This record gives sequence, structure tokens and C-alpha cells, in this order.
Amino acid sequence: MRKKTNKVLIIRLSAMGDVAMVRPVAAEFCEKNPDLEIYLLTRKAFAPFFADIPGLHLLHPDFRQKHKGFYGLFCLFREIKRTLSPSLILDLHDVLRTKILRFLFRLSGIPSYKIDKGRKEKKQLIQSAGEYSKPLKHTTRRYADVFARAGFPLKLEKGKYILPTNMEAEEARFLSKTETNIGIAPFARHLSKQIPEGLLREIITELSKRKCKILIFGGGQEEQQIADKLTEEFARAESVIGQLALPRELALIAHLDAMITADSANMHMAALVNTKIISIWGATHPFAGFTPFISDEKLYIFQNNNLSYRPLSIYGNTSCTPEQIREMYDLPADQIADACLQEDAQVL
Repeated sequence: MRKKTNKVLIIRLSAMGDVAMVRPVAAEFCEKNPDLEIYLLTRKAFAPFFADIPGLHLLHPDFRQKHKGFYGLFCLFREIKRTLSPSLILDLHDVLRTKILRFLFRLSGIPSYKIDKGRKEKKQLIQSAGEYSKPLKHTTRRYADVFARAGFPLKLEKGKYILPTNMEAEEARFLSKTETNIGIAPFARHLSKQIPEGLLREIITELSKRKCKILIFGGGQEEQQIADKLTEEFARAESVIGQLALPRELALIAHLDAMITADSANMHMAALVNTKIISIWGATHPFAGFTPFISDEKLYIFQNNNLSYRPLSIYGNTSCTPEQIREMYDLPADQIADACLQEDAQVL
């Protein structure tokens, strides 16, 4: 396999957090195989996650226009085959679009390997009624398994391939020079994973008591409105939503003392830059394999372990009753704030 393989195409199109978890895999693969031409097909918005990796070339599809629909995918396949002529496809996504691309490459005689998402184990985790005893394989290690099956085993050391950042005045203005700087990213794509406003206010209150500077992260108009209300209410809170491009936002996160997050992309962004993470879990569960890929001493996990119905979902795409939201996020705000100032991580 190694002698015949000279151009490798890795595919992971979305979502943001899942693409971020590709970084350590792609970085180690490129480092160990400098003789190969290595390409990553992903959305242009995620390019900052990989910009510094030597030997990695990025390809960006245009699914809104040029590569929309089946015909667009066929055009994308044809472009890649004509310009790159890859000899191996590694599919870290395995969704309809990538299945079609794999099929087209296979018709051309190009071998492909795809991720095993562990759907059966994840279904069992949901049905376990809280009786699970050990975590499922981490998503980043599932990515590595694809490379291993293709003949390229990887070690994957946590904290080895940290995304380098340079602080610039644009983001430095948000940081306090004399106080502890804490980021908080309470939002998530699915409401079941989002930190409720009640708990969020309690956390900010506790951080304010500890004289911390609090920076609120998120995106979109609705999240901006919530952040604006919080900054009016709390003098030590400031919103950075909509004010920084992704590379500058990553640089800001890299210089925080800690980042409080929901189960969201911001959690994985903090892991990329090796910032201490205080993660808060509701309908989803750390055992599903989506914790941030960061050294254990840099990760705090807060969740309610006394609820037999958790987890309700693997990805958070489920509805929850108000009572379930209240119970899942009945968490100690004072301990969450304390964790930002502590050295040794723990699971609570």
C-alpha cells in the first residue's frame, strides 16, 4: 500500500467541532509521512484549524453553488481527480456527500477507507438508562483508526499538536492584565446542550465575586442579544461575539486562563490551543466520545450523574422538557467558578 500511495485525500466536511478534532490526526500523519502529498477536503471556514501544518494542502468545496447537488458533487469529484489524481481516500465523515464521492473514486479504481462511527455502541449508550460503566472510543481515535486500516498507524498524543497563535492588539484589548481572564461559551447548536440562562447568571455572579474578567463567546444575532443583556447586568462581563475573525478568536482563547463551555465547537477550539476547559454537559454525555482532545489535567467535566435518563442524545438533537433541563443543569456554580482557578482537573 505505501509504495503505491503518493497522494492522499482526507475528507471531513463538517461540523465545526468535529473538524477541529481532525487536527491532531492530520498533523501527526503529515509529520510521519513527508514523502506523501496530503490533502484535506473541508469547508473554507475551518481552514484556520490547519493553516500551520507542514505538508497539508486544503481543498474547499462550494456546496452552495458550484458543487451543489449530485451534479455538483460529480463536478467536485472530476476536479479533484483531474487536478490531484489521489491514490487513496480517507473518509472521516461518512455522510451522503462523502459516500457519493467515495463511490465515484471507487469506480475509478481508487481505494477508500471510512470511519466507523460506532452507531451500535452509541445507541446502546442511549438505551442504557444510566448504567454505562466506561466511555466509548474518542472520535479523534476513530479518525486515527481509518488511517491505521489504510496502513498508517498513529499514536495520537494529547497536547502535542497545539495550534500556535500570535497575540495581536485586536484581541489583546479584551484581556485584563491584572485579573484572571475567563471565557464562557454557553451556546450550542442544540438547545439541549446550551447552558441555561439561570445557571449562566449564577456562574458569572460567582466569577465576579472572584474578581475575574469574563468574556462571552458565541455567534449569531440571538446569542449576541443574550450576551448584551448579560454585559449590561454584570460589569465584569464583556461580549466578543461578532468582533473577531476565527484566527483572532483562537488567539484570544489561547491567552485565557480557562474556558467554560457547553458541549460545543468552542470546547474543541479551546482544546486546539491547549487552554484549560471547564465543560458543562446536559442531554449529551462525555462517554459518547466527543470530549475535547486535551490532556486530562486541563479538563474539568461538570454533569448531573444522578439522572437515569441521561444521556438523552448523542449529538443533542433531541427535545427536553423544562423539568429535564432544570434537573440536568442543577450544577454548583461556585464549584464551576472555583475550577477556573484550580490546577488539577477532575470530573464532577
